[in-house]
Amino acid sequence: MTLGSAINSALSGLSMASRSTLTIASNVANATTDGYARRELEIVSRDSTRGSPGVRVVTENRILDAGLLGERRRTDAAMAEASTRADALFRLESAFGVPGEPGALVTRVGQFEAALIEAASRPDSLSRLDTVLREAQGLAGDIASLGRLVQDGRTAADAELEAEVARLNAGLAEVHRLNSLIQREIATGQVPNGLKDQRQRVIDELADLVPLREVERPGGRVVLFTDNGGILLDGKPALIEVTSLGRPLEPGTVLPSGDSALLINGVPIPEGPGGILSGGRIEALFSVRDKLLPDAQNRLDTLAADLISRFSEAEQNSPVPQAPASGGLFIDTNPPATDPMVGLSQRLGVVALQPGANGDVWRLRTGLGELVDPGFPGDGRGIDALATALQSFTNLGIGGGAARDFSAHVADLASGIGRSRDGAEVQLASASARNTALRESEAGFGVDTDAEMQRLLVIERLYAANARVLTAADEMMQRLLAI
Repeated sequence: MTLGSAINSALSGLSMASRSTLTIASNVANATTDGYARRELEIVSRDSTRGSPGVRVVTENRILDAGLLGERRRTDAAMAEASTRADALFRLESAFGVPGEPGALVTRVGQFEAALIEAASRPDSLSRLDTVLREAQGLAGDIASLGRLVQDGRTAADAELEAEVARLNAGLAEVHRLNSLIQREIATGQVPNGLKDQRQRVIDELADLVPLREVERPGGRVVLFTDNGGILLDGKPALIEVTSLGRPLEPGTVLPSGDSALLINGVPIPEGPGGILSGGRIEALFSVRDKLLPDAQNRLDTLAADLISRFSEAEQNSPVPQAPASGGLFIDTNPPATDPMVGLSQRLGVVALQPGANGDVWRLRTGLGELVDPGFPGDGRGIDALATALQSFTNLGIGGGAARDFSAHVADLASGIGRSRDGAEVQLASASARNTALRESEAGFGVDTDAEMQRLLVIERLYAANARVLTAADEMMQRLLAI
């Protein structure tokens, strides 16, 4: 080795050490930055037969496990799907309340039943009849409030769908833009690791909407697919559109038969399980808007119809001879011209009665017909008939349930929602556990500041050693010049 070769070799070592120091500094500075992949230099030895020996920095690589990253993104989507369902069911379950606690629908039914029993023991007591009326109005109001809450939930899900689809489109456009910048940087000989970090961060932010598969193509660009084969980005981003049902949503609002709620590049696609965009938050919002909450609305409407039917039958079979047939205590306050069952729970009300001594609340014990006179105050058969109506067994014809009294029907509906929420919580816990495990595995590829500091000490020694070689070469040159 000539003296010049030794100097060139030492200079390459100093350059490598300087570049390594910058890489380590970048790693330490971004140890907690989302989307940052740890950097490592790819270093090879120079071919001494074709020039001076030494080292050469080929490039700076981003260190990550693409397979692990893809699996973690799929669990992000699974968590978002389960969480969206669980949140909707939790709000619905909370609205029904916990049996036995104030405000719960089952508790309200129990209070109404207790008021009927008390009034039956003293049918001449107007205060007890007032209590019956007040509890009946409270029960009808609670059922109507639940119906409105269901529709509010559907309206919110419809708005969220539009927002999330817009976020997906914007994210795909941003990934497309970053693809172009990365390709341009690579074409000019640059190392666009910072842009790749940004791209990974953008894709991570979209991973909760739909399970994504990322495939890198030559030139540095990536294409994005869904787990079920949908192409979201390949050359240019796909355009995803969602059909809004309009706001606020009314009971029974659905897409016209044959229409699709979801389109990709203008082509209708199924939005349910197994669809191109299934498996994430978007699918869960479709399920909440078009299946979960409409099913709850249908059950509430059936419950309201059962309540009206019970008391209408009790009125028609009133033991008081002078009471003409009437609609019953509970009524549809605004019957529609079309299907009377749709949205019935929201229209549920109580027949107009005035409480107090100067009112007509006494009709609760004698019948609700207009030609009824107060009759004998001690006759409690009418109140007994109302209590019997609430306690009689009926079959709602949904879910294969057996015949039950009204309180049991309400409890069945609430417990069914609770079971569904428990199932969603189990799915969420499972997806969360897998996500946590995968993130911990990902952290193994992240920046370990202790390890970076150890590498820095090694680089410091290498720098000092190469500097010492240059010092020795300089001393030798000085001696040669002094001869």
